[in-house]
Amino acid sequence: MNASKSWEIHRVQSLFLIIGAMIAVAAFALAWMHQFILPKALPSPDLIIDAYKSFVLPKPTEQFVFVLLAGVAPVLVYAAAFSPFRYTPSGVAEKFLPILAVGILFAPLLFSDFVTAVIGEYGKPRLHGGLALIGAAVVAALMSHRFLSLPHGRVRSLQVKISAPILWGFFLSAVALQLASWRLVSIASVTREGYWSTHADPVYYALSQVVAGRTLMIDLPSQYGLFPEIIGPLFKLIGLSVLKLSVFFAVLQAISLSALYSVLSRNIKVKPLLIVTGLALVLLTFETTLHIAGIDERYFQYWPTRFFWPAISIFAFQWFLAKRNLTRTCIVSLIGAIGLLWNLDSGLFITVVFAAYLVGRLVTALVNMKSWRVAGPPADAWRPTKYIIAIGLHVAVTVAVIVTFLVAMSWKAGEPLNWFWVLAYQKIFYSLGLMMLPLPNHPDPWMSILGVYLIGLISALVAWRERHQRAKDDMLFYLSMLGLGLFVYYEGRSHVLNLITVCWPAAVLIAIFADQSLRSIRAGLISKRQICIPIAALSFLLLACCVFLMKIPSFLVEVSREYESRGMIEEPFVANEIDFIKAHSVENRKCLIVSQRQGIYHAETGLASPVKGPGLVEILLKSDEQKFVRDFLTGDLRCVFFGVGGYTDAGLKISMDEIFAHYVVRAKNSDSTMLYLEPKH
Repeated sequence: MNASKSWEIHRVQSLFLIIGAMIAVAAFALAWMHQFILPKALPSPDLIIDAYKSFVLPKPTEQFVFVLLAGVAPVLVYAAAFSPFRYTPSGVAEKFLPILAVGILFAPLLFSDFVTAVIGEYGKPRLHGGLALIGAAVVAALMSHRFLSLPHGRVRSLQVKISAPILWGFFLSAVALQLASWRLVSIASVTREGYWSTHADPVYYALSQVVAGRTLMIDLPSQYGLFPEIIGPLFKLIGLSVLKLSVFFAVLQAISLSALYSVLSRNIKVKPLLIVTGLALVLLTFETTLHIAGIDERYFQYWPTRFFWPAISIFAFQWFLAKRNLTRTCIVSLIGAIGLLWNLDSGLFITVVFAAYLVGRLVTALVNMKSWRVAGPPADAWRPTKYIIAIGLHVAVTVAVIVTFLVAMSWKAGEPLNWFWVLAYQKIFYSLGLMMLPLPNHPDPWMSILGVYLIGLISALVAWRERHQRAKDDMLFYLSMLGLGLFVYYEGRSHVLNLITVCWPAAVLIAIFADQSLRSIRAGLISKRQICIPIAALSFLLLACCVFLMKIPSFLVEVSREYESRGMIEEPFVANEIDFIKAHSVENRKCLIVSQRQGIYHAETGLASPVKGPGLVEILLKSDEQKFVRDFLTGDLRCVFFGVGGYTDAGLKISMDEIFAHYVVRAKNSDSTMLYLEPKH
């Protein structure tokens, strides 16, 4: 066995246990200390409209603990990894250390709602999920044993037979099948179901207004970032509709998943494992597990809005590692800046993580300089001066892109930006705790996912300490830090389905760990006792892969059904309302639509709203609601479409007498769900 490799593995495992215990103790201590800290007074829940008051659930203690530990943990890991302490495990420790480390990560998954949701049985008893995971672990153990016992000739032959076109064929076929079965939709697919009004509508409204000539942060805010300003010119050219936007998002989905798979293919050499991981990745992303469970959800806000640029950044970072130079540094920084503008919630972490990488490497270079005389010059070709230049370029590119873009937006509209709208929704959700759910405070899968990020971080930093210059170690650092940052999405609303949403970087990491462990054991670099690492990793990936394979027949049936029913209207009253709006807005380019599916109707009709402010479904503050009602009733609007009835009524508390005091009904649709109003005078 290679002594250096063995020491590195055991040091990672021991540091994981020690630092994990320290973080757990620190969490309880900080939670206790927070009661003695005088927090700033939280905004009053009375600021929120009545419909959402019951969803105001602030959790200042939890946020304080999580944010502080998330910031301190990487520094703590760095200090521990670079300590002079060298750990040589005893016989007993060498035997049980890997089992203990993996067991701590694996145990919370057993019989958890997380695994039950992964297999497509969300909301059902957890027994099936636990048994399925145990079965997957048994199969993973058999597969790992078989791989290790195969003669070298057979392994090489197997690797040659599974060529790159075959690998990509498996993966792209899975992506295409998932897309064709339910991700591509048109206006004919829009129904009265709430997810169209509450989830899809904000995405469509902001984009529809930009396409109609409005400007974000001047005419309206955008809850999910400035991406409508970035893609708006395209849809001004080709026109906007539900179908066109879903096709565009499908293209982004295929590109981003392919970018991730490309990174996997460069870091995973065991090709059967690459197939398993690719199919598992398709299942764990884009709400596939929800669809399997019978929940027809298309949450475009995350898939692909929050997912696209982080995935692209991983591909760009891999490209940067292949040939590190300042030009490629600027490209990665550019992607981070675009991602930040596109969606602040996820794009911010691209910029921060790449900066953390450059700073971490700079500090490492400075630390290693002190040991040149003893260990010789470091393998890192970059010297501290180059890292300093790279950090400066990263900051300069980020600031330049953001400032240029915001100035262009202001110039486009001819007036200053409304800076309150930049972070308005983040303040509402995080300060007030709107829609928040607390983190489970018992052993739970979210701890396993954070544990994976902790191990990835420790592995990378221990390798840096050993003066290795391996691109894989840098990738482990980037994935771990990015995963930790994106985990904030789950911390904000700690629902098991959101945990599935944010677990994709952990899935990529455990696949790399499994591949590295299997090949190291087979080469005799580390003990066979480390086999528990790939078994645990493979069990989860294999479970997700098998679920996808089992659902292929139903996906094919859905593809056939989607093709045969193309263009068939699911909800006639939706089509009736759109036809009514189009018929009565021929001479108007600005019309106020006061109804559910407001954004979708704007997208299909091309109408601009004459009222400034957020769309109806994005109105959270009473002040915005009052302004909207005031503009509606007293704004002398020449064209208004007002929805009535349970599936069209926008939910504003306005009596019909108030409306008729200012408007007259000029027409109503045949279903009597939509009124066309004009002012009395």
